[in-house]
Amino acid sequence: MYPLHQPTFLMCPPTHFSVQYAINPWMKGNLGRTDKQLATEQWHALAHALKECGGAVETIDPDPTLPDMVFTANVAAIVGELAIQSHFTHAERRVEATHAARWLSGRGFKLAQLPEGLDLEGTGDLLRDFKLPLTWAGYGYRTSLEAHRIAAEALQYEILTLRLVNPRFYHLDVCLAPLTHGHVMYYPGAFDAASLEAIESRVKPSHRIVVGEDDALNFACNAIPCGDAVILHRASDRLKAHLAEAGYRVVEVDLSQFMLAGGSARCLVLPLLEPRLTPSSAKCHLKEAHVRLEGHLLDFSVLARALDLVTTQGCSFDVEEFKPGRRSRDISVARLRVIAPSEQLLAETTAALGALAELQARVEVGSV
Repeated sequence: MYPLHQPTFLMCPPTHFSVQYAINPWMKGNLGRTDKQLATEQWHALAHALKECGGAVETIDPDPTLPDMVFTANVAAIVGELAIQSHFTHAERRVEATHAARWLSGRGFKLAQLPEGLDLEGTGDLLRDFKLPLTWAGYGYRTSLEAHRIAAEALQYEILTLRLVNPRFYHLDVCLAPLTHGHVMYYPGAFDAASLEAIESRVKPSHRIVVGEDDALNFACNAIPCGDAVILHRASDRLKAHLAEAGYRVVEVDLSQFMLAGGSARCLVLPLLEPRLTPSSAKCHLKEAHVRLEGHLLDFSVLARALDLVTTQGCSFDVEEFKPGRRSRDISVARLRVIAPSEQLLAETTAALGALAELQARVEVGSV
C-alpha cells in the first residue's frame, strides 16, 4: 500500500473542470465562469503545497464528461484497506464513483457498497478524527442519515452524527475539520443545536477552534491537515493566530477557481492513508421507531405533510406499508420506520406526527 509515515492523497487534474450545472448554492451564477489555465495553476500549487508539507500525491485520470471529478474527496471513504464507494445524490456526479472504485481496486483497496436507495458522498460527509477512534459524519443535504449506520458497520468505527442546516455548507468538510493534534475547527452556523452539543461533548474547550462567518465563507474549514500544517484557501489573522497557538502553521493556497463550484482545498483531495486507531468498533447513535399512521391520509395531502414533518425535524423514513382506503370516506393506514440521530428527536418527531390534524399515530416498536 503506502508508507505509514507519509500522508498520501488522491487528486484529479482539472483538465475538464468547469461549472456546467448548479447543484449547490455556490454554483448558481457561476456557470461558464471558470478559467481553465488559472484553475490548472491553482491545482498544481495545491499539489506542490502538499508535497512541501511532507505529503505525497497520486493522480487519477480525468474524464471529459465529468467536470466535478477534480473533487476527489467525495468519491469514497477509506479506513485502512477498506473503501466505501460513494453514491452521489445528484446524477451529474454518480459516474465519478465508478471511476474511483476501479482505481482504488487496482491499488489493493477492498470495496464496500451502499444498499440501494442510500446516498453517501465520501469524505465530504465522513471525516475521521486523528486522536479519537471515531468518524464525524454529516447529513442533511447530500448524505442519507441511515448511511451512517452502514458506514459504522463497514468501517468498524464509531460514527458521530451531525446535522447540517445551512445550504451553503452542504457537506461536513466545508464546515468542520479534524486536525492532526486532536483539535477540531468548525463553523457553528452550519449545525443545529444538538450537533453543536455533540461536538462540545467530545472536544474539550482547549481543542475547539471556532471559525467565524467570514472565514467560513472563505472555506477555511475546508482545510487539509498535513503534519503540523493546515493547508487552506484563506484564513483571517485571528484564525491564523488561533491555529498558531494550537501548534499549527497555516499554508494558504489561492483556490478561488474551485470555490466557484463550491469546493476548496479539502474537496480536492481524498486521503488514501487512513490508519485505523485502536481500540475501534462499530457504533452508531441512530435511533428508530415503527409508527402506524391511521386516518384520511390522502385527504388534504395529510400523508405528504407527515413525511415532510419527519424530514423537517431532521429525521428520515421508510414507508414499510401503505393501505389506502378504497373510497374517500374510508380510513387509510401507513406504517413508517422513522430514523433519528437521537432518542430525544425521535420522541419529538413521533409526538408531532400524532399532533397532525386528521391523523392518529401509534408508536408500535421503538429501539434505543
